[in-house]
Amino acid sequence: MNNKKISISLKSFSLPDNAYGNLHDALKANTTQGVELYLDNARRRHMPAPLLMLRGFEAKELKAAGYELKELLPIYSENDLLLAGFSKKQLPDKHNPLTNDRQSKDEINDMKKDGYTLYDIIQADFSMEDIKDTDFEDDIILYGVEICSLLEAYTVLEIKNRFEKTFQELAESRVGCSIILGLGYDAQDLKRSYPALKQLLSTNDPKNTMVLTKNYPATNMKQAGFTIDELLALHYDLKQIALAGYTAVEFKKSYPTMKQLLSTNDPENTRVLTENYPATNMKQAGFTVDELLALHYDLNQIALAGYTAVEFKRSYPAMKQLLGANVSENTRVLTENHTAEEMREAGFTVDELLALHYDLKQIALAGYDAQELKRSYPALKQLLSTNDPENTMVLTENYPATNMKQAGFTIDELLALHYDLKQIALAGY
Repeated sequence: MNNKKISISLKSFSLPDNAYGNLHDALKANTTQGVELYLDNARRRHMPAPLLMLRGFEAKELKAAGYELKELLPIYSENDLLLAGFSKKQLPDKHNPLTNDRQSKDEINDMKKDGYTLYDIIQADFSMEDIKDTDFEDDIILYGVEICSLLEAYTVLEIKNRFEKTFQELAESRVGCSIILGLGYDAQDLKRSYPALKQLLSTNDPKNTMVLTKNYPATNMKQAGFTIDELLALHYDLKQIALAGYTAVEFKKSYPTMKQLLSTNDPENTRVLTENYPATNMKQAGFTVDELLALHYDLNQIALAGYTAVEFKRSYPAMKQLLGANVSENTRVLTENHTAEEMREAGFTVDELLALHYDLKQIALAGYDAQELKRSYPALKQLLSTNDPENTMVLTENYPATNMKQAGFTIDELLALHYDLKQIALAGY
């Protein structure tokens, strides 16, 4: 026995603090002889000293009844024992737990036979070491002994197997993460305890991540019902998730988390994603053009997936950002796969096509009229400010000044677009 209290959960019962003291008081109130007779009978019945202490009997009374010092040492203070008539020489320097474990456990088993409860012996300051491997062990679950107390005598594996502790219960008891993950819980146990598991892994300890992913492959986790979001939160990498067989539809459900992961611009993540989930599959799963751009699919992959000009229109801001300020390989891919005519039918304006680096000849051939050019005058003026004679020729040949006047262009605006005075005069200004 020791002085460390065992923590229990008193959810299903309660006992008054003086439940046992009343017996001693009643006997003493009757006659002192009543106390002596009771203790004499207790001694003959081998009643354990701790239970008599619980009932209010003093050390000197138990000594007078024939109880030995070794039986009283674990439960009474040094002062109580001195008052009982033991000398200082008889007392050890420090009270120690009973050294004869077998005798101690036999005593505890006798208490069980006499009808005493686990609560009784806990109140008598028996330790978990004392209770282990006794008949009272069966009551540990019933009385809700806390894991922190069980750890004084049992390994974590023993606690799991003997007392049917769930993954969540062990996780919430602050047992080491890597220890719990090695106890043989299945992936479904982890799924039921996901919030506790996530909390355990929140420290980003690579050792814990390694133990988790080694003992619980992503394939097993998927079968247990884990989503991509949940596996990413538990630090599974994208390759492990892809190999587990998650579909493009499942990735679509986890798009916000995927976007955040890919925002680090890790080329390995981009490679794993685009190789395992072609843009064609992603399109079928409902990904938009701007979502694939955010996941670092390139424009060639997106174009080959069969996205229409209408779908590109819905993602115009992302497209504009991708194409940037300069003509590039992306410009070639876009203009070769989607003609300006297709883009016009999809609702693109002249200034939007100019921002995507379609040239003026492509725009003219697409059938944009002078009024549509008028609505995009600022962008058109910006384009013509470079004084590229090719642009001037394409504009003036495809959009005579007469048409431009009818569309509402002023003389100033035509001059800014490099129409000459003769063309302007013939337009009837």
